[in-house]
Amino acid sequence: MTGPALFCAGVPVDMGERIGRGGEGEVYAIAGVPSRAIKLYLKPDAAHEAKVRAMIAAQLADKCTSVAFPLQLVSAADGRFAGFTMRRVTESEPIFELFASGSRRERFPRADWAFLVRTATNIARVVAQVHAEGAVIGDINSAGFLVSQQATVTLIDADSFQAAGHRCRVGMPEYTPAELQSRRFDEVDRTIDHDAFGLAVMIFQLLALGRHPHAGVRGGRSIPLETAITQGRFAYSLIRQMGSTPPPHCLTLHDLPLGIRTLFERAFALRMGPRPTAAEWVNELILLEAGLARCPGNPAHRIPDLSAPCPWCRIERELGRSLYPPLTADASATHSVRTDLHHEVARVVWLARDHAGETVQPMWRRSDVVPSKAATGQLLDGGQQSARPPPPLRIPFALIDQASARKFVERHAATQAAAAKALDRWRTELGIWDINTRAETLRQDLLNLDRLKAGRPVQLAQATERAVAAAAVQTMRNLLLDAASVPGIGAGVRAHLVCHGIATAADVTRDRLGTVPGLGDARSAALLLWRDRVMVEARRSVAHDLRPLEASIAAETASLDDHIDRAEDALRVQCADLEHRVAKIRKRVWLMDRTIEEALHDRDQAMMDLEVLGIDSNTRLILSRAQMPSPAAVSAPAKPKKKSGKAKRRPVVCPACGAPMVKRWANSCQISNTIFLGCSTYPRCTGSRPVMRKRASP
Repeated sequence: MTGPALFCAGVPVDMGERIGRGGEGEVYAIAGVPSRAIKLYLKPDAAHEAKVRAMIAAQLADKCTSVAFPLQLVSAADGRFAGFTMRRVTESEPIFELFASGSRRERFPRADWAFLVRTATNIARVVAQVHAEGAVIGDINSAGFLVSQQATVTLIDADSFQAAGHRCRVGMPEYTPAELQSRRFDEVDRTIDHDAFGLAVMIFQLLALGRHPHAGVRGGRSIPLETAITQGRFAYSLIRQMGSTPPPHCLTLHDLPLGIRTLFERAFALRMGPRPTAAEWVNELILLEAGLARCPGNPAHRIPDLSAPCPWCRIERELGRSLYPPLTADASATHSVRTDLHHEVARVVWLARDHAGETVQPMWRRSDVVPSKAATGQLLDGGQQSARPPPPLRIPFALIDQASARKFVERHAATQAAAAKALDRWRTELGIWDINTRAETLRQDLLNLDRLKAGRPVQLAQATERAVAAAAVQTMRNLLLDAASVPGIGAGVRAHLVCHGIATAADVTRDRLGTVPGLGDARSAALLLWRDRVMVEARRSVAHDLRPLEASIAAETASLDDHIDRAEDALRVQCADLEHRVAKIRKRVWLMDRTIEEALHDRDQAMMDLEVLGIDSNTRLILSRAQMPSPAAVSAPAKPKKKSGKAKRRPVVCPACGAPMVKRWANSCQISNTIFLGCSTYPRCTGSRPVMRKRASP
């Protein structure tokens, strides 16, 4: 690439392509040196040169390997200062690409919430490293941190840092604390506490998928970020009434562990002590990542604690879309163990469906059924010589009088309906419908047992959480408020609290503080923040040694396991009972009463009449759906019929085959007692219609 002649330590440097541009300069690759880059200032001045020289002299690049500090000075052909060389960062993206779900899916297709937590941890590590060397970043922003596919983080634009007595002259309002809003940065000495605000904003945006902690709504209108930061309106706060609410469908502080929650409250509170340092964030984020679990309902979701509901399931349900990529088959496989109970339930359900299901028929033989005399008469009238022709012989339908054909079709429909009702009654008396319902109930109970077993880790986590919380509260009851040191709360206020029944750390709650006259919101927030910090220490002290809690946790575990055992025993009893009922039905199908025998005989005879007359299913459908006019009716006008007091109701026919339909009811335990119309030839035809309810008279 052609460009101005540049020299580094007296050696010519060949610039490559431009790889970045900022407010103060441009970054170029170095031809032939893939690990280095050059930053050239647009308007280099003495202040730039002095700061870069001081950073190189302090060897910050060697001490902070995750920061692109200046390595060597770069000068123009006339010897004037032009810029510097630095480490080149490749295969990384700006941190803001992780905020929105769209860009995250595109740039980091495998990133889940655990990836975001690890990235936040690495950001805090880099900031802590810079602070340990006596430098202050100053201009913390989402474009200055680059992250790789392995969640490693590199900090760029290091020449803008405040170091070696040189101030940081730039900054972005959304990462600037309240005390520096609207101030000239070149007139301010930045501090580590100022950096702590920007770091907390960055971590919050990572964990909350791009949401800014001060992006709230007040009175139905959004508040400008600079105004919200200046006024300290941390919209997500749980210890102060901020007068603004966070946007919908987002992570809340309730969804985070108490340790992380307390750090956010400290970072964004006004005049309530120093903000959390980068080292504190590293410690808390390490604990957060170590405690992450997979959501029982969606393994792609990583959640802070099994004992609490999954926040991502809630947010995705509200948004109507997924936030994280689905796991691969190997990673998400939760192979359910096929126990003996699973096989037993499957066997009994199959036995019920096959031998006592809705398709069970009585042992009826059709071999002795012969065509009716009316049908054989039609055959003789149609030119046949035998009263009962062999089955292959059929008279063409065109030779049969259509009015007579309709009578046979109507008789067939009537016998079908009568047989269906008789079979329905027979199956009801046998207990077929009860068998189907019991089989479905058995299958659902097995699914509930599987869910109960799958939820066992959640139940145990909740039991442990309850035990730890109770022990921590007991520890806090021993911490007297009168002897405690609470920032912003003097001895007089503590005595006033004791007079109103708030004597220990366990007594400090928002509701009880609200009853103390003259306390005020700021003091209440200071007390609640102190209470949360004490609670964090108490919980960790208890969790460090769970031996005193083993008895209570074991009792809840035994109760849960006993519940699972009782559910398994109940399933085995259901299996035995259902198998016994099926065996009784298999014996009773051989018993026939005269009514059903006659109904089946009439049905099969009507069907045989249609077969010998050559009336197939298509013809039946035509004749049943519409009346076919005779030639005489076409040539002569029809006589008007007298209106009767009650109109004749047309029979409902199957939309699939034209056969009459009968009322049936669903056999699933989830939709029991649901009536519908089913084809009378079921299971040969599965056509159905809904039952039309009568409209109430106006």
